Amino acid sequence: MKTLQSETSLQGYTLCGGWTEETRVIPGNQLIKAVRGEYYGYSARFTRDKPLYVFAKCKSNKARALATVPVLGQEANLLFRLNGVNPTQVCSMPRAHELGLFVESVEKELFCETWVAHAPIGAMEFHALHSLDKLQGMVNMCTEACSGRQSHVNIKPGSVVAMMTDTGKYGMFLVKRLTRELVLVDAFHILL
Repeated sequence: MKTLQSETSLQGYTLCGGWTEETRVIPGNQLIKAVRGEYYGYSARFTRDKPLYVFAKCKSNKARALATVPVLGQEANLLFRLNGVNPTQVCSMPRAHELGLFVESVEKELFCETWVAHAPIGAMEFHALHSLDKLQGMVNMCTEACSGRQSHVNIKPGSVVAMMTDTGKYGMFLVKRLTRELVLVDAFHILL
């Protein structure tokens, strides 16, 4: 892991990971929480069996099963609704709770707030944002896009979605492929 530094406020932040043509599956289900100041870039694959999106460290699987919700708590951030919902949606965990998508024993207070919105950029601009010198621009874009505090958005191939949590995580994902069974994304996030 190489630490990139500049003379600006980016000093001390670390750029981690990157995108691959094929999303790699990381063995095991160990949760490795995001580290403050590390800027993660990755590809991820979400399915009906693993629709939960966890903004975790690069070496941790981002896609998780619904059964892991009680263990993940505030680390579970988004849910891809791939159960035939048309159009496909991504929603926050509190919104998923309101929709009755978890077992009754899971309390809404278990989750942090995650807001989502369509970012006003395309795929090329998305990929250009994954660099430390554009970190502040990405955070500003997420803050602006998510100012409406939306809990869910519809997605389609090519969608760029900005995300922000009340625990200090900011990021975006690009929908590379979408079927009734899976969502493939390129993504990045940081915990500030």
